This record gives sequence, C-alpha cells and structure tokens, in this order.
Amino acid sequence: MPLTSSGKVNRRALPEVDLNNISSTVEYEAPIGELEKRLAALMEETLDYSPIGRNDDFFDLGGDSLRAIEFVTKAHGEGIYFALQNVFNYPTVESLCNYLQKYPKKDEIFTSEQFQKYTPILERNTWDPAFVPEKNNLGTVLLTGGTGFLGAHILDALMNHGVKRVYCLVRGGEDRLRQRLQYYFGERYTKELGSKIIPISGDLERSNIAEGLSEQVDYVIHAAASVKHYGSWQYFKSANIDAAQNMITYAKRVHAKLIHVSTISVSGNSMADQFDGYISEEEKHFSESSLYIGQPLDNVYVRSKFEAETLVLDAIRDGLQVNIVRMGNLTNRKSDLKFQPNYAENAFLKRVKAVLELGCVPDYLMSTYAEFSPVDAAAEAIVRIAEHMNDRYTVFHINSNKELLLDRMLDYLEQAGRSLKIVSGEEFAKLIRSTINSQQSHIFEALLNDLDQNDQIQYDSNIRIENSLTVQYLQRLGFEWPEIDSAYIEGYLRYFTRLGYFGGERYDAK
Repeated sequence: MPLTSSGKVNRRALPEVDLNNISSTVEYEAPIGELEKRLAALMEETLDYSPIGRNDDFFDLGGDSLRAIEFVTKAHGEGIYFALQNVFNYPTVESLCNYLQKYPKKDEIFTSEQFQKYTPILERNTWDPAFVPEKNNLGTVLLTGGTGFLGAHILDALMNHGVKRVYCLVRGGEDRLRQRLQYYFGERYTKELGSKIIPISGDLERSNIAEGLSEQVDYVIHAAASVKHYGSWQYFKSANIDAAQNMITYAKRVHAKLIHVSTISVSGNSMADQFDGYISEEEKHFSESSLYIGQPLDNVYVRSKFEAETLVLDAIRDGLQVNIVRMGNLTNRKSDLKFQPNYAENAFLKRVKAVLELGCVPDYLMSTYAEFSPVDAAAEAIVRIAEHMNDRYTVFHINSNKELLLDRMLDYLEQAGRSLKIVSGEEFAKLIRSTINSQQSHIFEALLNDLDQNDQIQYDSNIRIENSLTVQYLQRLGFEWPEIDSAYIEGYLRYFTRLGYFGGERYDAK
C-alpha cells in the first residue's frame, strides 16, 4: 500500500550506497563471466535485440524507462538484484556487472557544515503565535508549470483569489494550455485565455526567460519541474537546478516575490514521490527548519530538488523575498476527484492498483498510514501563503495532516466493495514474487523498489516529516486540510475504476 510509517515499527537500515546510485540489495556471487552472460540474455529478451555485446548501451539499443523497469523485473526473477537507477548509471553489461561485483560504499560529499550558512533563515521557521501576517494583493503573476497537475490548480486558485493577470510560461503555447485547462475545468477559463490568462512561450533552461514581457510582475510561482525519478544527472540538473536558477535571476531582475515549489522528498523520506529503500539507522525529524540531516540523496530527482533549494536559500541571503513550499503526496482533488491525465505514471497510484489486485496487505504494515493531499487543497494553501508572504517564515510543508491509518483505510475499502485480507509477510512476499513472470508482472514492477532483501515492503524510512508550523500558519489564514473520509476513498476508487485502471479481477497465483 502507498503508506507512510507511524513510527511504531522499527526496521533495520539497508546497506549504504554510492551517492549517485541506488545499490542492489543482494550480492550476486556467480563468476563474472556467467553473470555477464545472464545479464546479456536478459537485456536481449527485454529489448528484443540480439546479440548484445558486453559494451553495448541499453538505451542506444532502444531502451527507455519502461523497458528498464522490465529489465530490472526480469533480473529479480533470476535472482539478480539491482535497482532501476543502476541501469541508467551502468547501461552496458560490462559496467553493470562490474558494479554488482564491487559494491562501492557511499562517499558522502555533503556535510552539515556546508549548510550552516542557511541556519539563520531556517531557524525562523518555528511557530510564533504572536505573529500576524499581512495580506498582500497578488497583482500580476508569472507562473511556470501551468499545464501540470499542480500548476493548473495553482492557476485556478489564483483566479479565485482575484489575481490581476497570470502569465503562463509554457512550451507549446496557447493550444497546450487551453487543452489542459479544458481537461481540468471545462470551459471555465475559455474567455479569460488571452486576456487575463496569457500563455507565453519560453524555455526554463535558457537564461532569457520571459524577456519580452513588458508588464510588471509582482509574483513568480515556479511550479515546473521534471518529476521523473530515473535518468541522467545532466537531464535533472538542466530541468530542475538550472531552471530554478533562471527563475531566481528573473525574479531578481524584475523585483518580484518568488514562490519555489519543492518536494518533501528532499528529506530522504521519499514516499511522496517514489520510495527508494533508504532507511535511516536512527529516527530523524524533518521540519520546516530542516535542510540537510544526513539523508543520502541517492535519487537523481530528489538530489536535483535539494540542490535547487540551496540556490533559493542563497537568493534569500542575497535579499530576494522567497517562500519554499515542499509538496507532499498530491492526490485527486477533493471537489470532484479529478486526477491528472497521465495517471498511469503516478507511483502512488501504481502501488494502490498492485495491492488491490493482490487483494491483501501484510500484517507488518498495520501500524502505517496513507497520506492523501488533494491537489485543489494544496494549490489553495500555496496561494494563501503567497498572499501573506513575509520575511518571518520561509519554508512550508504542504502535506495533509489528516492521515488515514491503515485499519481505517481497510474499513473504507470494504465499504466500497474492495476488501483486503491481512496476511503474513511470508505469504505476501510469495504472492508478489509469483507475479514476476505472469501477465500481471506490473504488480511486481510497482512494488520492486519497496522490497528489501528479505522481501518485505519497507515504507518506514525512519524520517518523520513534521508540518506543525505550516498547519498552524494555514489555520491562521483560514485554511484547513479536508478530511479523507469514506466518501473520498469511495470516489477515488470509482474514478479509476471508470477509467478502467482499477479492474475487478484480482491476481490468482498459480
């Protein structure tokens, strides 16, 4: 289940890994020649290409992210264990085999001392009941990521709050923005498009962002990012770090306030995006005043978002007025359960589908809870924070405090006709493994990154996300997270069932 630990169950830490890679979980002891042959055979089967030499590149031969997942799944089925990111870092049979044989230890390139310069900024993010923020007029806003799931709903919230004008920086121009707004909001903004909502073409990775925009911009909301979780470091550096620097430079040039959208996954607790198997040896707490707490930052996406935050904090030190909003697990909007069109790519949803098809959950997960942060509520929270931007607070955690404990979740599922059995860890592992070479291998693919070397699902990173400052601050602004009740869960299930994503059949292990 896409769950977060309540902290009642402690798990032992996984082996440490190289900073830029996610290491395999089980050492493969076969002679290197035999291992190369087996890896080559699996790669040939995955790519439908033969023969593959020891120095042929997986991606040059037509591989992509989906085929990389298939390759990892097939390897696990053969007892060869490595993680998806390893395929991107070691795309040839020889390099991957050498990696599996050597198991490099993690060399930390970050130290706490490197980030002490941000302490005066971060330590202000503690609740002050006497502080009352002043409400500001939003004026004119430049929004990036307006065609994305969150960005489109930020645009909607801005319009509801009486913004003067929104310039949407998009690739593909007006047609793409119009299509996405129609998908989420029907014809609500058809008349405003081109007058109050103005699409402008631009490339976030280029330094001349919106250079032709003559109107004064009061706020910049940077919600665009690549949220893929695997790929080359250069790709993520360009999409998430260089783009953030360009938005900072633009905001400085036009003297605008900046809202930078980040992710709670920078904490090392990556359940909001994609769990990567890291478990801290000791319990750690990550609040709005935290940045580097020794988290590994193995995942290229998470590391790029972390480094983007440091650029933003540098800008604050230089005098730019900025708020960082770290997003939690964004789910269907509360109003009508609408979700993003590319729903099948959502890691959280893939886990839900996998567990529903298995028809059971392991008993050791009963102390966990699920986080549902409806996207429309999250967007509303961001806009209220923007309206009240001040120098007192700089970082906010936009994740719902209305957690759904697993036992209550099971009750809601039963009410909706989707009851799940509670089984032993051994039985659950056996069921998952039995899907590897079946027509429902997507079940294993959805959960493979969540399995430890004992075939147990690990959702307890031992890093506790705290958001009490944000919750209290938003309450002062008149905002409360909506309850995740039986109606929401039943609507959630109906929505994806109507789309054909949640089928009625369950996996039948043979």
